[in-house]
Amino acid sequence: MFETESEGAVCQKKKLSQRKAQKLLLRQPSYRAYSHWRMEVGRKQEQHSFEQTISEFWGRSRVRRSPFGVHRIFSYVKRGFYAGQIRRLFKYFPRENILFLRADALWKNTSTVLAKVEAFLSIDACP
Repeated sequence: MFETESEGAVCQKKKLSQRKAQKLLLRQPSYRAYSHWRMEVGRKQEQHSFEQTISEFWGRSRVRRSPFGVHRIFSYVKRGFYAGQIRRLFKYFPRENILFLRADALWKNTSTVLAKVEAFLSIDACP
């Protein structure tokens, strides 16, 4: 826990950690790709421009050359193709145990989205 977390956040984390459900927060793919690229630039793992790294010719070809067509660091675009990831998730978890959320909805209507999470997990709201 971080010192900056509110008592309500700590309470919610304790309740959530006791559940066996999956919550997925899906970001708009281009936002996700750009955020991932910025993180890798900050970590000094990426030295190329965002435009280069997502270009079909140069950037995405280095991902295709990787084992299984996915690179742990440089798959900025490919990781935004959620359908395959979701299909794999359904192999391990029943649909009723998964709550899909959109990041933009969380940003715009935080309390509404958190209420959905609380209802999905059958937990009471924290103060």
